[in-house]
Amino acid sequence: MKLTHYMNQGQNKLACSSFAKFLGMHLGSALASMNIHNQVGLCRESTVLMSLCANVDLISSKVKLASIFYCTGEIERAELILKKTEESYDLNVVEPICQCYDCKNKKFKRAFNKLCYEADDEYTLLQRITSPCVRFLRCERNCCPQELQHEMFRSPQQDLPYRDKYDEWMDMAVVDSLPYLHFLHYKTYSHLRRHRDKQAAISNLAKCIVEEPNFGHKETALNLLGQCMEQENRMNAALQCYLLSLKIRGRNNTAKFHICRLVSSMLGSGFHSNKCENIHFS
Repeated sequence: MKLTHYMNQGQNKLACSSFAKFLGMHLGSALASMNIHNQVGLCRESTVLMSLCANVDLISSKVKLASIFYCTGEIERAELILKKTEESYDLNVVEPICQCYDCKNKKFKRAFNKLCYEADDEYTLLQRITSPCVRFLRCERNCCPQELQHEMFRSPQQDLPYRDKYDEWMDMAVVDSLPYLHFLHYKTYSHLRRHRDKQAAISNLAKCIVEEPNFGHKETALNLLGQCMEQENRMNAALQCYLLSLKIRGRNNTAKFHICRLVSSMLGSGFHSNKCENIHFS
């Protein structure tokens, strides 16, 4: 039965409308990925579709849109979206929400619980105070930087038996919205040669990994942070990030690839450092 039928059925209307926007965002992103692969500008259909669907939630769709603009070379446009999105994210209220797997024993923020308890319109409220993870299907891979594309290939052959039927998300690039926002800020500021802002973005990425207990993909955030550290030539810090990531998820984790690549590169270049750089994570 057509989705439009359900969209006209009372209580199902809002849910189906939001679901249609999520699908629309994926479709627009897939079209954009083809445009990027073919080295042509974004087609009008893709841009219009994504712009219409980017308000489906508080942050994840907007961060995804910024990622697409970054990958098409519209750096300043991406930075503007990221800045506005970050301003709307209240760290004292917003909760990251991940449905990729069962995250048990979550303790939500007091302000979040209070708003949920007092809300008359729970559905609209949840759109404003929850932060779903950002997903890129493999057909959308050109819409995220290479650092995140690695996550689409997290499962070497020997790790496949340790996946279950609900782990189809492991064939995508999936990351919590807030860490990805800070990572994209780092990438945009690097292109714009804004060194102070770039360093602040790295600090914000590390800080949110430490302070937010409810991220569903903290290992991915650590992998992104590690690659930022590499680009800053902070190899010891990068290695520490990957080892911590592997401690969180021992299998089906691209940290293994990053560790092998980094160690090989360090040995090949004769890297040596007496400096022990520690990053403290919870």
